[in-house]
Amino acid sequence: MRRFYAVVRRARGSHYDPTRAASAEVGWWVVHRNRADYPDTTALVDALSDLYTELYRQPKELMRLAAHHRAEAMELSDRWVRDGKDPSSPLLTAIRAELARSYRALAQVVET
Repeated sequence: MRRFYAVVRRARGSHYDPTRAASAEVGWWVVHRNRADYPDTTALVDALSDLYTELYRQPKELMRLAAHHRAEAMELSDRWVRDGKDPSSPLLTAIRAELARSYRALAQVVET
């Protein structure tokens, strides 16, 4: 992951630390894959906020809304998988909507 983030940083001219970005990336994956250890999405939102904070160099509190919507999309996606991955499931529409909210919230912070 560190190498990936180093390559992306060079290609985009970004200023984040690839080691911290990689650690934050792995951090949210760990939380997501161990959801049984967490009663709600708070830890996942925190972990995603940590990643966004590193990548976009913005205060964590400004990253929380985007992280919240991305965590909600993950929750819905996990439910869709558990329910059998029905391609006509209304969960897919809800997932898309949460991802769109997440990216809009992220864009509002990083493009201002």
